Amino acid sequence: MFLLSIGHKIKPNDSKLYKISLIKSLFRLGVILMKLKRKETFRFQFEEPIECFFRIIKIENKEISSKVGKGNIYDISAGGLKLSTPFYLALENKKIEIEISFSLNDEKLTVTGLLVWAKEFANQHSYGLKLTINDSLQRRLIEELKTYSKGIAYIKKKSD
Repeated sequence: MFLLSIGHKIKPNDSKLYKISLIKSLFRLGVILMKLKRKETFRFQFEEPIECFFRIIKIENKEISSKVGKGNIYDISAGGLKLSTPFYLALENKKIEIEISFSLNDEKLTVTGLLVWAKEFANQHSYGLKLTINDSLQRRLIEELKTYSKGIAYIKKKSD
C-alpha cells in the first residue's frame, strides 16, 4: 500500500483510485502553495536602473534631515527595493529610515523605508530597504510598475 496523504491508503493495483487520490493530494498542495505565494510581493527588476534621490530621515527613531544623495534603484516591489549608491550609510545595528524620490512613467513617487541589509562592491554600496508606506501608496506603486512593465514589453515587441 501507498500513503499519498493523511488518511489515503491505497493498493498499487487500484490505479483509478490511485490517480484520484494523487490528483486530490496535488490539488491540496497547490492550494497551500497558492496561499503561501499570496503573501509574497511581486518584485520588478529594471533592465536599466532608475535614478533616484534619497535622504536619511530617521536614525534610531530620532528625526534628522540629511543632505540629499543620488542613487539607482535596481529592483522594487510593494514591500521593498534595492538601492545602489557611492555613499556609505553606517548601518551597523542601527535603525535607519530613508526617503527616496524617483520617477516612473513620468510620475514622481516618494517612498520611505528601513535599511535591512548592506553590501559593498566596486566602490558602490547596495542597500536593501523594507518599505514603510501606506496601502494607498503601495497600490499606486504597483499600478505604476504594471504600466512601466507594459511599456517595456511594447518597446521590445516593436523592436523585434
